[in-house]
Amino acid sequence: MSSDDPKELARQLLERLARAGDDARAMAELVTRLAAAAPAPAVTAGQDDAETVLRLSQENLELADRLAEAEEMNAAMMNMYVSSYQLHATLDPERVVGIIKEVVINFVGAEEFAVLLRDEEADDLAVVAGEEAQKHYPTGRAEAQGVLGAVVVSGEPFVHAEEGVPRESILAAVPLAVSGRVVGAVVLFKLLEHKTRLGQADVELLHLLSAHAATALLNARQYSRMERKLRTLEQLMSLLAPQQRLPARAE
Repeated sequence: MSSDDPKELARQLLERLARAGDDARAMAELVTRLAAAAPAPAVTAGQDDAETVLRLSQENLELADRLAEAEEMNAAMMNMYVSSYQLHATLDPERVVGIIKEVVINFVGAEEFAVLLRDEEADDLAVVAGEEAQKHYPTGRAEAQGVLGAVVVSGEPFVHAEEGVPRESILAAVPLAVSGRVVGAVVLFKLLEHKTRLGQADVELLHLLSAHAATALLNARQYSRMERKLRTLEQLMSLLAPQQRLPARAE
């Protein structure tokens, strides 16, 4: 049979088409198996890698922020330890007030604040120290009402932690307490220019200040009063002493 026989050519064509179909099905099956076993395409893998890197970067940033906060807290605690030692190492009221001001200005970062003490003979509080305190308490005294009144009554500190204008222009008010009795408060109105808000370390520092400053200040004032009474008594005794040394009259 000639190779040019139409019937033979048709048969060969059908065989090749059949083989081609088998090969196509085999190739399609192989591609499917490879697709199932092969890793994700390069674009998808790149996206996954980018997401992983971004997540790790965010975790590293959070960890760095926490580490910075911890270091800031440790530094604040060390500063307060030194300051508390200085507070209790003196009985000079002016020196105690000066140390309190140094803590509030240098460690907390306050620009305008007032240190208040309750007057035993009145219901209000007297300004004993501060910066720009006269602007907020022109008379030198503060009524125990509003934010300050709530702090004095409850013994709980007030810290403005939200956005917006603080209540009564008070950023923070921390009670000064001795044996659970509130004897005064430290009120913050404005921070230094480089400081945008009060951080957790500042709040903890104010808590420690409230615990140590009240005792140191009251002890210093009590000592000062006793010293004045002692000097008065010594002056009285010195006036009486010459009379006691007068010689007796001869009869």
